[in-house]
Amino acid sequence: MAVAPRRLTINGKAVHARITSQFVVDPEFRGFAGVKLLSAVLAGPQDICIADESNADSRILWRRLGGVTSPLYSMRWIYPLRPCQFALFVTRKKTLLPGIVSAASTPLARTLDALAGRILKFPACPSEPRLYGEDLTCETLVTCLSEAGRKQSIRPDYDYRSLSWVLQRAEQMHAKGRLQKVLLKTAKRETAGWYLNYLNPAGLSEVLQVHANTPFAHDVLDHLFHHAWRRGATALSGRMEPGLIQAFSDKHCLFHCGPEWLLVHSRRPELVQALDRGNAGFSRLDGEWCLHFR
Repeated sequence: MAVAPRRLTINGKAVHARITSQFVVDPEFRGFAGVKLLSAVLAGPQDICIADESNADSRILWRRLGGVTSPLYSMRWIYPLRPCQFALFVTRKKTLLPGIVSAASTPLARTLDALAGRILKFPACPSEPRLYGEDLTCETLVTCLSEAGRKQSIRPDYDYRSLSWVLQRAEQMHAKGRLQKVLLKTAKRETAGWYLNYLNPAGLSEVLQVHANTPFAHDVLDHLFHHAWRRGATALSGRMEPGLIQAFSDKHCLFHCGPEWLLVHSRRPELVQALDRGNAGFSRLDGEWCLHFR
């Protein structure tokens, strides 16, 4: 069993949290042993326990032991940058077409996407961004997260050392693509937001974290989409950021819940309620995604 302790703050006060990532049980003893392990974790001294990227079986067990599902933080968004190539990517993942047919269809999908961008104007060419991107350093991200956390009831409590460790782990996940860390500025040098995502032209480019300061939500997404599109990405996907729901909807993103769920267990109702309200700063950067236990 792998459990990662994390520090969170709620309304400025520190709480102790655990991010549960993986249980390893001998196949001959599965069932009761897994229940005992999870029961022991949930009975620990932590204020809150979060199971990130959990499957349907874990969800059932978690609920039986008093935990709940966070529907809002289990939601995913997808933005197809190249719709035809994205559709082909989905057929490969679902093995809906023979391999030889899928490979032969790749040039056609690229051609159709190019024609769609020039003729239909949908959605292969995202809007030209009005913001300016620059490298996002660990020092700057610590400051940004601290400032954003003033408006959030619950958030991770990072310092330079802990955030540097998380970012190093994230950068080692080469199978996901190359990690992009971008700070966004206005023409007046105001900080408009930031994002971290993996660039994977061969498939789905995953977003670890995206944040937009008021009133730059649409501008931040424009830069994120255009940045990935210019570098050949097929589609972008990430966990729902509650403060950006309207902006994602306005950009015609696709939404879905599961099959990976965020589960919560706490004896303090206010911690669970903060997640229910969408007033928690919890992204893929803060959960299981970067722990390398998967």
